[in-house]
Amino acid sequence: MAPNPRKDIDSTACANCSHYNRFGGQGKPGNWLFRNKFSLFCYKRLGILSFLVGVLFFFPFVLVAEADKIDWETDYRQAIRTAKDSAKNLLIYFYAEVDSPKLLNLTEERFVQSGNKEIRQVAYLNIPSMQKPLNIAAACREFENGPLVDNEIAEKLNDFVLLKLPIDATITEDGEDRPLLEEPIFAEMQNLPGLAILDFQHTDEPHYEDVVSTIPFLRAKPVTKEQMLTLFDLPSGTLTQRTLIYAVRIHPENPLSTMGEPHPAVVKGATEHSEYQAKTGILGHQNFGVRASRVVQEVGVEGASEVCAQSWSDEGLLEGAIGCVRAWRSSPGHWKLVRTPHEFYGYDMVRGRNNTWYATGLFIR
Repeated sequence: MAPNPRKDIDSTACANCSHYNRFGGQGKPGNWLFRNKFSLFCYKRLGILSFLVGVLFFFPFVLVAEADKIDWETDYRQAIRTAKDSAKNLLIYFYAEVDSPKLLNLTEERFVQSGNKEIRQVAYLNIPSMQKPLNIAAACREFENGPLVDNEIAEKLNDFVLLKLPIDATITEDGEDRPLLEEPIFAEMQNLPGLAILDFQHTDEPHYEDVVSTIPFLRAKPVTKEQMLTLFDLPSGTLTQRTLIYAVRIHPENPLSTMGEPHPAVVKGATEHSEYQAKTGILGHQNFGVRASRVVQEVGVEGASEVCAQSWSDEGLLEGAIGCVRAWRSSPGHWKLVRTPHEFYGYDMVRGRNNTWYATGLFIR
């Protein structure tokens, strides 16, 4: 069997790492609705069932009506101006009205210089699939009728300038219309519906005006209420930093390594080591002693530890981050560090020239 490229340094298998469907695909025995294979209806429950059918029929229309009350911007450039003027982050909801019969995968990557920044540009190829079409439109309806109309989410949305656009929305540059999702800054949306956040709050940070979160609806699965609340609670940081922290926090076992403070020196250490691994294409804790000593000296607190992992090649950012966290979960030594609270932490990930993401978590206790 070929080795699993999504791995970490500690290759020890986790004894209790198996995941399962909590419902096991089984229904409850003795279901009162059906009595035999011909689905004979239990008439004495007719009144209750009629009420439930009425609720199920009318309730979605009530939810849609509430969703329509959200004050969405519909013009990309105007929304950016509003976000800048109000010093609020811009939350973009890209939606789809029709389903897609295609899957997406990374096909091309290049790095270009823009001012004092090196920008990664990628292109995702539409790959014909023998599978059933992706129900991305249904995923959007599920999102709009669920998390988007939740009262707790609605309160959080007040902190953002809100923009709603179809996934085929275009912008005009030099007299030419171009799909917005094909712009380099939205590459990690992978041409899928979902959420993106641009930072217009932290004017003194290098990621000001950058995309700092992308949550595409992978495999036609919309974001849940709990995941949205996690997204809204992420600390300030770059797209890669926040995505890896998001992947840690949405893990079902609720690891606690991000409950402390993301100290700049620790974050820098995590970023630099991820860059080193990406440059060399080799996963490892190379030069950890030197890195730990420098970070400990800057922070002024003893005790440094580190976790590293890599993704499969050609994965998008979000899927790569989730895969790296899954790799840590399979290693008892690494998972102990990820699930333990630390006073200071730093997470980041960088894609190598081999199209593999290299992730690092650095902790100071």
